[in-house]
Amino acid sequence: MQLGIESVAAIAGAQAGLPAAGIQAALPSMATPPAMAQQMSAPGTFANLMQSKLQDLNASVGAAETALRDLASGKTVEPQEAMISMERARSAC
Repeated sequence: MQLGIESVAAIAGAQAGLPAAGIQAALPSMATPPAMAQQMSAPGTFANLMQSKLQDLNASVGAAETALRDLASGKTVEPQEAMISMERARSAC
C-alpha cells in the first residue's frame, strides 16, 4: 500500500498531536520550489543539451578525421597534432 506525502504527514501529525490544518499548511513549503519546477519542466531543455553535446562531438570527430586524412595524404601536418586531435575526439565520447 502506497501513501502520498499528504497521508504520511497527516498520520505523523496525528501521532504527534498536531491539528490537521497545521499539517496541510506546512505541506506547500515541502513541495518543489517553483523556480526548480519551471527549469525541470522547460520544454526541450534536455533535447537542447543533447543536441549541443552531439554537435561538439561531431566537430571533434570531424577535426580528427581531417587531421588524419591530411597526414595520410602527405600534407604538412605534425603527427602529434593529429594524435591530439584524435584523443580529443575520443575523450569527447
